[in-house]
Amino acid sequence: MLTVKAGRQLIELIKLCYHANRPPLLIGKHGIGKSELFAQAAIDLGIGYCCRDLSLMEPPDLVGLPKLEGTTTRYLPPAFLPVEGEGVLVFEELNRCAPYMRAPCLQLLTARCLNDYQLPPGWLPCAAINPSDDGNYDVQELDAALLSRFTRVFVIADREVRPTYARPSRRWPDLVGIIPGQARQARKPKILAVIDTSASITGELLTLIDRKLRHLAKNNEVLVVECDCRIGGVYAYDRRHGLRDVQGRGGTDLRPPFEEDFLRQHQPDLVVYLTDGCGPTPTYKPSIPVIWYLVPGGQIPTVWGRIIHMAAPKVRKNEGAAPKNRHQWTKNRLECTVFCSNSREKSVQMRRFFAPETMRDRTIEHQWIADQRHRLLGGATWR
Repeated sequence: MLTVKAGRQLIELIKLCYHANRPPLLIGKHGIGKSELFAQAAIDLGIGYCCRDLSLMEPPDLVGLPKLEGTTTRYLPPAFLPVEGEGVLVFEELNRCAPYMRAPCLQLLTARCLNDYQLPPGWLPCAAINPSDDGNYDVQELDAALLSRFTRVFVIADREVRPTYARPSRRWPDLVGIIPGQARQARKPKILAVIDTSASITGELLTLIDRKLRHLAKNNEVLVVECDCRIGGVYAYDRRHGLRDVQGRGGTDLRPPFEEDFLRQHQPDLVVYLTDGCGPTPTYKPSIPVIWYLVPGGQIPTVWGRIIHMAAPKVRKNEGAAPKNRHQWTKNRLECTVFCSNSREKSVQMRRFFAPETMRDRTIEHQWIADQRHRLLGGATWR
């Protein structure tokens, strides 16, 4: 199943399904604009558009009423079903309607007919539903026979909807400032950051991984998934606290986070897998972009996805070593401006030293700097 943002890309996909004569099924939350996307695709193609809500219909509203003609019974199709031309026929709430309404839809999708009615060749049946695994909708699961007739596309919003009192409500436009309206703002990309928590990932590597996650969470919404041979904790990353108590330390299996049900549940825009690459991977590339972020010494796990090798932390040459003498100090580089005989200014950088600890050392240090200035630079002006 594909996951596509609502917008121009999804409209082009609907147009492609029309040319391929393959009915699309858009699965997404309410208010995301599924019906409007079908209508816009029909406008771009220059064809007709017809949309009906199945949850408000009874079987005769779709199949038609019987009529006796002599000794033969025929069915009179409803007026909204097209008889000529080209277009898209959209059925909404396919998983919210009664089960006896789905059987006519299956016949229409399979044979393009309903009793005595025949769908014109230029018309394509389509459908739009709410997700059944979300838990917020009173819908039912569609059987495999019906789903197999569709090209399933999971639709996600490209912008977030938030309430605001600065805009009027569409239902009560006169009550501005009393009943909030809706404003749409750009949504942060959602990154599914999968952390390899197997025994091969040491505490030092987890610290390095935490630094990378802190950088990712600066401009993105990061959802952390802990996984060794199975998925452990799933939680939103907080830059203030960093990683939580990481659990796991078992074997390595890189396949569980790529399961279709798991990806459909969290709807990420990108999967970043931070691992050493030592483990089995899915055979087929998922529809969502994947980045393999390999720790130092990691191996490439598969042929698909982008590979990024994590740089090892830099260790300073004299880190942890004691100062050689009291004149060494490590604050910022000192710069002085030397006025030469030709009136040009030159920048001279001094060496780095270790900062002295006591006030007595600072006094000695300042005297030493003054001596060096007069001896080496001769009349230099500090800035």
